Parts: sequence; structure tokens; C-alpha cells
Amino acid sequence: MGFINIIAYSAKDIKIKDKQLILSNNQESIDYPLEDVNSLMIESQICNISIYTLTQLSKYNIATYLCDEKHLPCAYLLNYNGFYKNLEVYKFQTSISKPTQKQLWKQLVSAKIKNQIKALNLCGIKNDLDRYISKIKSADTDNIEAIVANQYFKLMFGSKFTRDNGCLINSCLNYGYAIIRGLIARTVVSHGLLPYLGVFHKNQLNAFNLVDDIIEPFRPIIDLYVFQNVKDTQGNELTREIKQSLFGMLNYDMKTDGQKQTLTNCVEILVNSFVQSITKNVATLKCPDLIKLALHSYE
Repeated sequence: MGFINIIAYSAKDIKIKDKQLILSNNQESIDYPLEDVNSLMIESQICNISIYTLTQLSKYNIATYLCDEKHLPCAYLLNYNGFYKNLEVYKFQTSISKPTQKQLWKQLVSAKIKNQIKALNLCGIKNDLDRYISKIKSADTDNIEAIVANQYFKLMFGSKFTRDNGCLINSCLNYGYAIIRGLIARTVVSHGLLPYLGVFHKNQLNAFNLVDDIIEPFRPIIDLYVFQNVKDTQGNELTREIKQSLFGMLNYDMKTDGQKQTLTNCVEILVNSFVQSITKNVATLKCPDLIKLALHSYE
């Protein structure tokens, strides 16, 4: 699995030659081994890229994001032919029992809230949100997730903060979530899963319901980063430096089963455990644990 995350700000041409991803403009040309690339964000609006290059990016399972005129992620490139048991996984995914679906969502919600509590603790913010953990029922029928979220964001970003505020904090949160969402979409599809078939999210207009289920335990790592690095920043501009830092979060550490892994690897492990859960019809998800922010060290 690759470890390089690239943002193409000013590239005029992106191509592949001799298994190298080449980004070039009028001044310079930079190349990367395809096998080392984890993700590519194409922010340049004047970039030329061929169908061949796009298919190779898909073939190498590189999470590829396209940006709109506001330089925000608006689309992902997904590989629908990267898994050899698509039909088998489809059959399992469309026949998950209701009890297993409910337990899967409970485990995701529980992991999210535990990570939210850890995020607050790492920010030095006193809280008593752990009292809600034991109240989470199957399928989270009491909507503990929403109750905790309402308190959590106000504790972290102030009593007047809401997720609807048009501010830099929300811009950063949305950008960071979109990065992880694209990575999960790539991983879900590569495992032969249908991204629109969720266990909790059921919006008929959402092509990524399952992605929006699986992303929940990962959101707090973005919240923590924004609190520690952006919260006190002056102005409302989502700068290139901030976007680059948020994109780099894919190589930050979390823990799964007590072992440090990159966020990217934790996504892979969680999605694989989801496949195992639906195959055996027993909810045994391996959700990530939030730890102190640190860039993964490659030896």
C-alpha cells in the first residue's frame, strides 16, 4: 500500500510513464513511483489528464480526488474491478440480518464516542461524556450519537459553535472529513462492497451511505487536529497550507488492536473486518482508537 499523498495545485499535465506518476507545469516536472502513491488530489483547474492515466490510477487503487472551482473535493475516482469476489460479497451485503446491522451500527457509534472523549481529553477539556457509553443500545435507538455530538462540539469549539456556522473551523472539518470519506469509498469498493448500501444511513440520494457509516470513528482525529492547529487561526480562509496538512492526515497514526497504524491502514482493517462481519453474520468490527497526533514513522 502506498504512503505518498499528493496535492496537484498547479500541474498542467498529469501522466503515467514507466510506472511513474509524472506531474508537470511550465517550470518543473516531478515524478513518483506508482506503487508508493496512496492518494492524489487534483486541485488544478487547468490540468490535462488522459483516460489512460485515470485507468492506471484506478488500477493501482490510488485514491484520486477531483476538486471544483472553489478547490474543494467534489468527486472521487473508484475502481469497480479491483476485487475478485464482488458477487459473493454482494450476496452477503444484501442479506445481512437486522440484528447484525443493529450491532454493527452500535459498534461504530460506540467507537466514535470513545474517540470523541479521547479527543477532548487530549485537548485538556474536562467532560463527563463517558457516562453515555453504557447507554448505547442496539442500533443506537436512543440516538446517543446525536446527544453526545451536540455537547461534544460545544465543549471543543465553544458554546456558540454549531456545525452550520460558516467559519474556518467548519471549513477545515468538512475538508478533512471529505478526505477520509474518499479514502473509505476507495477501500469499500476495492473490497467488493456496494458503497450506497449502508447499515444505518439509508438516504436514497446518497451514493455513499456505507462510507458515511464507516467514517464515524475516524471523524475525531480531524476534530483534534483542527482544535490543536487551526482553532485560534485568524481569518476565514482555508489556505493551501491548511489543506496540505489535512490531506497529510492520511499518514497520521491511530491504533487498531493496540497496534499503531496509519489512518489509511486503519481504514483498510476496519473495512476488512466489516466484510468478515457480514460474511459470518456476526458484528466483530475492528475500529480505530484515537491517540496523540503523530505522523507515522516509516522505517
